[in-house]
Amino acid sequence: MKKLESLQYARAIAAMLVVIDHTVTQFSLYQSTGIDFIDTMLKKTVNMGNIGVYVFFAISGYIMSYTTKNKTFDVSYAKVFIQKRVKRIYPLYWVYLSVFLALWGLGLAMRSHHYSVSQILFSYLLIPYGITEDKITPPVLTQAWTLRYEMLFYITFAFFIMLGTSKKLMPILLLVFFSALVMLSHLNIFPAAELNLFFSNWLLLLFVLGILLEKNQHVITKVLAGVNNHTLWIITTILILIATYIDKPVILDYLLSVLILIFILPINQDSKTLLKIGDASYTIYLSHSFIVLAYGMVSKSTSNIWTCLISGFITILASAILGILLYEKIEKRIHR
Repeated sequence: MKKLESLQYARAIAAMLVVIDHTVTQFSLYQSTGIDFIDTMLKKTVNMGNIGVYVFFAISGYIMSYTTKNKTFDVSYAKVFIQKRVKRIYPLYWVYLSVFLALWGLGLAMRSHHYSVSQILFSYLLIPYGITEDKITPPVLTQAWTLRYEMLFYITFAFFIMLGTSKKLMPILLLVFFSALVMLSHLNIFPAAELNLFFSNWLLLLFVLGILLEKNQHVITKVLAGVNNHTLWIITTILILIATYIDKPVILDYLLSVLILIFILPINQDSKTLLKIGDASYTIYLSHSFIVLAYGMVSKSTSNIWTCLISGFITILASAILGILLYEKIEKRIHR
């Protein structure tokens, strides 16, 4: 198995955790099983999506460290690096944001929402804009809030590349920079309230933890060398369930997400399905909301709980299948 295939498996798991979260959330909005314990557990499934996002962030740090380890850090490479990252993030995102806006404009999606020109423009640029209930207003394509942090990480990483930073010092400098950013934002030092809220999130450190994982991959491989794939998957599943359903400080969710990645990395097995989902994970992440919104309309319009449950499973499966198809037809062409 190629070295980075297990990373694709991690991407696949992360993407599907987000899909499951959003699907179950639609069910919980409009339906009830009639059993308080089950309804409570279903509502807690929102944490599953958060864990998926945290794993994605750690993966981003890992990959940036891995793909730049043999590069010369200077102004020239910083330019190449950020160009590649912009091409990776924006064009595909713009496709799905534009489709979403077209559906909204035609009255086929989110009819109760009003998106101002400014909100739409800032959504295209992935710049934080507006505050709603003491939180940054989500971008039009809601899940794109994570892309704002991805771009912040890439821009910061490119900045330190431009300075010719030592690769050994990179995680330390990023740790110091992001920690300072968070602490300064709590002092409201930035001119816009949106920026103070945006920079105040400690999840920025997940990117740094991902870098540290890559730099210590040999240690992980050595420590877990005797653990078979079956056991690694069981441990991963248990960690996901603990992270999702047990109440705890968010910092522990960050650490559990990193542990999930640690236990997936040594997995050495061939899974074409997981590999395909992993390859298509970005497309799945952007496109699944269209199917999930349709599922929400089904959940809202029927009183038959079995119809909702069955269509919910179909929604999760269809999100993966559609994502893989769209990856082949759109994403691969964009990134040729």
